[in-house]
Amino acid sequence: MNRYMRNKTVTDTQGLANKLPDDIIRRILKCLPLHDAAKLCLVSRSWLCAFEELSELRFDAKVFAAVLKSKPPTAEELFNILSVILLSHIGTISVFYVCIPKLKSSSAPDIGPCFSYLSRNGVKDITIKNVENSPLKLSYHLFSCLNLERLTLDNCIINLLPFFKQFVNLKTIEFENVTFKGNSLTDFIASCPALQTLTLTRCKGFEYMEIIAPNLKYLTVLGNFESVCFRNAATLIGFSVTLEETVANHQSAGACELLAYLARPCKIENLSFGGHFCKFLTAGRIGRMFPTKYSCLKSLQLSNIETHVLDEFLWVIGLIKSCPVVEDLKISFSGKECEEHAIAFDSHYRLCGLRKVQLTSVSGVIMELKLIEYLLRCSPALETMSVKRDAKITKVLETRLARELMYFCRASPVAKIVYEDP
Repeated sequence: MNRYMRNKTVTDTQGLANKLPDDIIRRILKCLPLHDAAKLCLVSRSWLCAFEELSELRFDAKVFAAVLKSKPPTAEELFNILSVILLSHIGTISVFYVCIPKLKSSSAPDIGPCFSYLSRNGVKDITIKNVENSPLKLSYHLFSCLNLERLTLDNCIINLLPFFKQFVNLKTIEFENVTFKGNSLTDFIASCPALQTLTLTRCKGFEYMEIIAPNLKYLTVLGNFESVCFRNAATLIGFSVTLEETVANHQSAGACELLAYLARPCKIENLSFGGHFCKFLTAGRIGRMFPTKYSCLKSLQLSNIETHVLDEFLWVIGLIKSCPVVEDLKISFSGKECEEHAIAFDSHYRLCGLRKVQLTSVSGVIMELKLIEYLLRCSPALETMSVKRDAKITKVLETRLARELMYFCRASPVAKIVYEDP
């Protein structure tokens, strides 16, 4: 192809691009990474205008690498990239995402002015992911973004301002490795009256969690803490809590209060106790007695159950019996062989809604087998029981497990047992 034909092809292509409707141009730019969208600004003035009016700005690692030719930026260079694009922007910004990469300098970037600008442009969704080893201390300007509906933070520090009142529109919070100064977590949650989904992963700066969130529906907590209590969260329908380390339970009354609150006034539908949380609860000597039934619970997941500990085993049985309409049950074990305990199971009790059971890390010890037999006997609607053996199971226990699974009686005529390797 000669030069004339090449130039004509480029001109024709630009002509076609210029004729695209503005809404189509905006859709195209919205689907592209920010650095690719910026390159298309060279096509024409209409494309540049559309770029300057993008409602979603996502500064991922590729953006900084493209501008700085893959070299680690300094804090000043990172701020300059953000400010140049923000200051050239026209109109509202609904989504602001920034992934702070590894920096050349040790000083943390100050992105407070970015929050100040965003607050005047109606931002609704902010995500800050900090890859740097040292956490990013967030500026007080963040609390001026009063239109926020979603806030996602990773490896940051929050210090709640004493004069701050509320994020009245904030519905979703996802925090990972966030440090709360001054034990301000409770106050921060209470300042979000519209909050519906809260996820806290390995956050720090608090020992006790008090949840005051009148519209909260889903709460997920993973990390280390000493207690969780609810003061105003009656709309909660999904609660997942994972305690990563063993913590002494000095407040057995608080554990009972937590379990009672989840049953009433909450109408909990999905419940998951992971890590060492079951051990934490049973250490409070709750025993097998539960304050009321979880009359709406459809899905129950329990992890790291030590069936050789009699109190914990009885607690699990009591909890399962308190969920009369449960449909999906998942249990992972960490049991050891022990002497058989005489357990008086209620032969007339039925889990009429239970259809699916998943058991993992099954090592074939006697108390695990008792629980499996009980579930098969009291579940007339059971469709599938999945049994995944533990990787370290002995040959003797594996043989006993396989034999017992074949001979256990089943209340459901269609129940199928699926035996799985780890």
